[in-house]
Amino acid sequence: MARCFLRAKHGGVFGISKKRDRLPRRFSKPKSDREIEEKVVRQAENVTTAEFKKIVRQHLSPQLRELGFTGSGFDYRRTTQSHYVHTIQLFASKYGGECWVEAGIFIDAFPNESDHDIMPRKVRVLDCQIRKNLYLENGNSNIDYGRTEEEAIEAAKLIVAMIQTEGTRLGRINLCF
Repeated sequence: MARCFLRAKHGGVFGISKKRDRLPRRFSKPKSDREIEEKVVRQAENVTTAEFKKIVRQHLSPQLRELGFTGSGFDYRRTTQSHYVHTIQLFASKYGGECWVEAGIFIDAFPNESDHDIMPRKVRVLDCQIRKNLYLENGNSNIDYGRTEEEAIEAAKLIVAMIQTEGTRLGRINLCF
């Protein structure tokens, strides 16, 4: 048991992936009480959710439209010929300064839990039978907006990368995003 702990502590079998070091520190999970306090202070100075939505409209929406998605703000969907609706939704943190991304697959041939017919153009991630929270390379699901417009644009680009990598993993049942 001690051997496994030492190997993990010193970057052995369970060591930290080098991919984690490529992301700025603001995208990592806080581990100590001090880091949590720093994150709360930093988020208070972040771009607001309304400002981030504008950046999403400029930088994320065009890329999703190229992939066939429709929608606006934090809610996008794409209907296929085979009774599937792919959804992507950003959820803002109630504390502000960050969001997370979920992708889903709604199969309109199956009845939904509420027994109400949902129009394919009104489907949201919460309506989907298959849902997945998308993660950054370092395993964190929260996207920090950043303090400046440049950092917010970087966050939007990370969301695009998450959708392209993690979204295709959701599509392992031949429903690639």
